[in-house]
Amino acid sequence: MIRPSNYRRVLVLIFSFIFLLAAFRAGEAREILTFEDGDTLEQLRQKIQHNGYQFQVGHNWVYDMPAEMKKKFFSRRPPRRLSVSPTPADMGPVAETLGQAVLPAQFDWRNYNGHSYIGPVKDQGNCGSCYAFAACAAAEGSYNFANGRYDSNCVNFSESYIIWCLGDLAEYNDHFFGCEGADYDYYELQALTLEGVVYESDFPYRESDPGACTHWGDETVVFDSWHRIGCNDIDAIKTAIMTYGVVDAAVDVTSAFQAYRRGVYEDSLTSCSASPCYYTKTNHAIALVGWNDDGDAANRGYWILRNSWGSDWGENGYMRIKYRSARVACEATYLVARPACSVPNAPGSITYPSTDSDGSFTVSWPTVSGTTGYTLERAADVSFTSGRVTLYKGSSTSYAQTGLASGAYYYRVKADNSCGSSSWRTGGLVTVGDGAFYLIPNREGGSTVIFLE
Repeated sequence: MIRPSNYRRVLVLIFSFIFLLAAFRAGEAREILTFEDGDTLEQLRQKIQHNGYQFQVGHNWVYDMPAEMKKKFFSRRPPRRLSVSPTPADMGPVAETLGQAVLPAQFDWRNYNGHSYIGPVKDQGNCGSCYAFAACAAAEGSYNFANGRYDSNCVNFSESYIIWCLGDLAEYNDHFFGCEGADYDYYELQALTLEGVVYESDFPYRESDPGACTHWGDETVVFDSWHRIGCNDIDAIKTAIMTYGVVDAAVDVTSAFQAYRRGVYEDSLTSCSASPCYYTKTNHAIALVGWNDDGDAANRGYWILRNSWGSDWGENGYMRIKYRSARVACEATYLVARPACSVPNAPGSITYPSTDSDGSFTVSWPTVSGTTGYTLERAADVSFTSGRVTLYKGSSTSYAQTGLASGAYYYRVKADNSCGSSSWRTGGLVTVGDGAFYLIPNREGGSTVIFLE
């Protein structure tokens, strides 16, 4: 016969075993299943349900894209060679305001004081140019806020200028170009602080290479600086968004991300484990326009992510994404825009001789008001596609050309200031060398000089 005290011990053991078994099974159920390339929609939905995520997926043009196309489409990559990165040494001005400003529970540049400070969602098409769309979104958002532009007055910058003109320059070509993507060093943002960007109306978006850039003379907007934000520093990203505008960031896109339809996206890619941390693997550039703590910042908070896959993708082209999912907080950056001002007028003329025997002469132009300097270029044809070289950047209104080889040349000058540059003022043909010559018209609209022996 079992004594009552032993009965109690047996019951305690039984209930303890049941409790531990239930806990073990619950632990098994909480094991997170990762999203894999090639997951079907049914597999994605099973994983989403299993993981307890709160978003939906479905067919769209990116998810349905052939695997070979996706390899080129998701084109963000590590640098191809070791180089001196343009990365600023610190977080920039955000560091000065971090912790001082009161961060609201939610913020959205699409509805700030009843106005939108960012234009409609764009579509990069089948081109791996996401880096240019993210850069332009950040540039537009920061410029609009700095200059009080909103709703129908929002600025619209040219992605084509970034990918086909800036990307073709030697100092940037290794880091970004065309539909071939960009690396983790954000040279596209560096270019916006040095060269600037033109307006979409001057160079509309195109996915195919147009050849030599013909937009160097278009009006540009130049930005003061760009800065990285600390990896997974949620408050710093929020501060950058609220203080300077839309943020340029990157994500590691999974099959579930591609198929996203609605809800708050979540996955297991939350750490920034590379060294440096902003070299953590990502494959797609996006922009962040706001956030929502959703009552529990640590567990429910999400960014409002702006994509470049058209308005039919996700929630009208946007995604709500948990603060650290898809490595979205590993590589965030922001631009500092200059206040509104006017670019200078072009110089009224440019003067130099039409012929010269020894290649030594003076190129001059009149003073332009409201300028901080001038840029002078020389080329072998009037369209400045052959032998183009920058000769001078500075405040002088003349340049002493010396020792120029025999040939035919054109010169052009533009005025610069902190807002950007004027259009170019191009001079006539100068022929350098001794003896007689023929002028033969060429297809570029200029002339080819043929010297006689």
